[in-house]
Amino acid sequence: MVELCDDGSALTIIRAIMLVVAFIQVAVPLIIIVISAIDLFKAISGGNPKSLRERLTVIGKRIIAALIIVFVPTIIHLTLKVISTDDNNYFECIENANEEGIQTAYYHAAERAIDELEESEDENLKGRAQGYIDKITDPAKKEELQTRYNNVLAEVKEKNKPKITQHIPVTPSNPGGSGGSGGSGPGNNPVHLGDPLNVQGGDGLKSFNASTGRTINYYEIVPKNAKENMPLIVYLHGDGEVYNMAGIPNLPIYRFIKDTYDNEIPFVFVAPHTNVTDWISSPIPETVKSLIDSKISEYKIDTKHVIIMGASRGAIGTWNMVAKYGTFFSAACPISCPAVTSSDPNSYKNVAIYAISGDSGSQEAGYNSSMTDLVNRISAAGGTAIKKTYNGETHNTIAARFPNKELLIWLLTH
Repeated sequence: MVELCDDGSALTIIRAIMLVVAFIQVAVPLIIIVISAIDLFKAISGGNPKSLRERLTVIGKRIIAALIIVFVPTIIHLTLKVISTDDNNYFECIENANEEGIQTAYYHAAERAIDELEESEDENLKGRAQGYIDKITDPAKKEELQTRYNNVLAEVKEKNKPKITQHIPVTPSNPGGSGGSGGSGPGNNPVHLGDPLNVQGGDGLKSFNASTGRTINYYEIVPKNAKENMPLIVYLHGDGEVYNMAGIPNLPIYRFIKDTYDNEIPFVFVAPHTNVTDWISSPIPETVKSLIDSKISEYKIDTKHVIIMGASRGAIGTWNMVAKYGTFFSAACPISCPAVTSSDPNSYKNVAIYAISGDSGSQEAGYNSSMTDLVNRISAAGGTAIKKTYNGETHNTIAARFPNKELLIWLLTH
């Protein structure tokens, strides 16, 4: 019961109940008095002594009911005060069921949630702590808790960073498996920005009528420091967004580019949407290509820096777009998909490939194996290819792990 009395949500419910009871204590007796007065007036006006006695009996019962309604809650309140102990402080619930008590309860709950987050190092608890903080109305207390929460969460995220296995194939052009064209740092295709573009930066949903006769919806992020000759990154979504176009702005890659990336190299980001379950059936690839062509023209994109990437079903579409259009793309990043191990590596060797997967669970382990095999064969054919494995990540968790500045800079400069 002590925990209940220190629960802001429970106290809010108790306060609501108390307000209803207080209303009943006042309203119901008043209604009884009014009705009884009307009945008494009618009985007196009728001049019938028997009817008057019957009415008076009924009125007496009503008065008793009204007194019960008025005094019983008060008696219960006093009884709770008498029987309350340190172990079952019922009275405290009543006393704390006000705005100050509720706010104090939320404050303490937020403190406990932050402590638990710090001790357990479980990022899944972050929502509970933030939920309590959001209910604090005192600006000073809210800022105090928010600052501590942000610091604790940053520490937990740092400790929970996944260990990464990076596989860089050993080839004659990449001896030793590091550096060279296959290294994880900036590549040999630098970005040369031009004059500022007269466009308004921001993000949002747009629509495009493609040359294929199809209309395709897409989300777009344009940097505020937009310039001519910027790169273009195109992202193909997975199955989760097929019937949920509004989910695209919530994707980790979208949020990272919009909210975290510092625009060291500004670029345009386009995420088309399809309501079919693949990116490879005609005319979908042709429609996406038409959209890309329009963006190149609209934002004066450097055609030496057009990047295609995608996750899951979108990763399959990424492999397909590279095989279909070849060096139209400068780099590609397929994330977590079953690479077609029988594909001709020569279809990909002229495009820089940065393939990503997890390794946990039978599904993702299979993807990891087939993508590693294809990357090896692309590299053996003379291509630039990296395979990066996030240890412990599954097909469902990898999407939240891969967005980072290192990846973007690699794609933008290869």
